[in-house]
Amino acid sequence: MVSSLAPSANGMKSVGRNETSETKKEVVRARSAFRAARKGRSLRRAMKRIILGDNAEVLPTLPEGFARLIYIDPPFNTGEAQRRERIRVVTTDGEGDRGGFAGRRYTVSKVESGSYEDDFGDFEAFLMPRIESALRCLAPDGSLFVHLDCREVHYIKVALDRLLGRKRFKNEIIWAYDFGGRPKNRWPAKHDTILWYTKDPNDYVFHFDEMDRIPYMAPGLVSKEKAERGKTPTDVWWHTIVPTGGREKTGYPTQKPLGVLNRIIKVHSSPGDVVLDFFAGSGTTGEAAVRHDRGFVLIDSNPEAVQVAAARLSAHEPECTGFLPASREAAPPVPATQTTQPTQPTQPTQEESSAPPPPRDEPCAAPELSPHAQEAPLCPPSEAL
Repeated sequence: MVSSLAPSANGMKSVGRNETSETKKEVVRARSAFRAARKGRSLRRAMKRIILGDNAEVLPTLPEGFARLIYIDPPFNTGEAQRRERIRVVTTDGEGDRGGFAGRRYTVSKVESGSYEDDFGDFEAFLMPRIESALRCLAPDGSLFVHLDCREVHYIKVALDRLLGRKRFKNEIIWAYDFGGRPKNRWPAKHDTILWYTKDPNDYVFHFDEMDRIPYMAPGLVSKEKAERGKTPTDVWWHTIVPTGGREKTGYPTQKPLGVLNRIIKVHSSPGDVVLDFFAGSGTTGEAAVRHDRGFVLIDSNPEAVQVAAARLSAHEPECTGFLPASREAAPPVPATQTTQPTQPTQPTQEESSAPPPPRDEPCAAPELSPHAQEAPLCPPSEAL
């Protein structure tokens, strides 16, 4: 007689003395699969990497299918260098440059800030080979998010349809905000576009219940229960651009707010997954990933960017490749394809502040982004302003 298989303490089933050999083999195989899956989840959860290098060279060296989600925020091809003016304000006993509360005087000096070139003769030829190379890193049920603005999004949308097929296109998400100058000769450009594609049009990660709810614009028209719960977002996401004095601010130009990345990562990946960003900038994707128990792989060719990301994520002890983080005494060996060493950023000793971004007079300007003091929910215009 074959005894029943009772659950054991570790969630697997125990083997009875009189079981057939075939049943024992099945249980052994199940246990092996369980341990392998648990080990795989542990390895993915522990993957926290920041890599300095050209993503065209780094992407082919990464494991196949390791990322459940790819998010990129490539340069917007504005035709000029992207930088943010920053200043340091220090109290002084002398005359100083500025006056302040209770008659205090302050001296003001400029602070070296991050920047990068943003001018490409053929943007599609620059970006599309990199996206194609990254697709081998994407899991079978993974998603690709490409964040652009009105300058190049139309060309890249057509190119992605050719590469992946229109059936794999799921959404054009509009991130709308209200910040900065308003030109008087055209409608102010106050949105970015995020394109969402899936590797498999019928099998992909979409955790509907993980969506953050947003307030009803007319709560009196719905029941009290619905008004308290809020409604699910649409493909238009209202989210403030973070103020220059906020805690999230890193000083790196074109930094995106955590609220946008939090939503994408929670809905389109699961705890233990890995998120890949090969235009990593200041590391917002990595911070959003670790906040929600995901791993991350961040790649950027700008030494200033990886230093900012490493400092921002230092509490999570990321593995840094190709550069020496300013806060550490040693770094892993640099691969042959990554020989550029970063400069050490100036470590501020006094309270810093940022000058407000200049008004934008060019058409469809890339947003001057900066962090907000506290993570704000994505909300409709009546709540965002």
